[in-house]
Amino acid sequence: MKTINKFLVLFLIAVAINAQTIPNGGFEQWSDGKPVKWACPNEENITPITMTNDKHSGLHAVKGQIIKMEFPGMPKMLLPAAIQSGEEGKGFPINFKPSIVSGYFKFVPRGGDKLTFGVVLLQNGIDVGHDALIIKDPITSFNQLILNIKDKFKNLTSQPDTIEISIAIIGPTTGQDFHEGTYFIVDDISIQ
Repeated sequence: MKTINKFLVLFLIAVAINAQTIPNGGFEQWSDGKPVKWACPNEENITPITMTNDKHSGLHAVKGQIIKMEFPGMPKMLLPAAIQSGEEGKGFPINFKPSIVSGYFKFVPRGGDKLTFGVVLLQNGIDVGHDALIIKDPITSFNQLILNIKDKFKNLTSQPDTIEISIAIIGPTTGQDFHEGTYFIVDDISIQ
């Protein structure tokens, strides 16, 4: 029995060493109406990305919603809802090859819109691997989505030093043909 306990402790230590925290992956920290350590298109009164109390855990999550902007004499314009990890969307440093990127999501599409959940691994600013999930169906209660990149990048010989994680709403055909009111809620983004 003691051998099993020692093995379990060693296993948990190994997992902890390989796990890396995503800065503000739970979207608890906000500054000037934006999630800290995440880039988004928010400007003064234009806020497709907002904090929400509808969360998987903690106190907050992030909500992205396609919103409409109208200016006198101009046609309406729909603004995209997207976030990307890191200051100015440049990702954050990592010191291992991640095998899984996951998070908890809700998604309420309109008109065939889709949610993308993407990952790019970089070494010295060069793309050494990328993958993405595209979600088409509504997810009205929190559901864990897992991007298993272990098998996709098993032949990756370069050690990535940066990971970029992006979440965005795209339209059904051209990407920019999204619909007002489509939204996502995301919480607890993590990597292993």
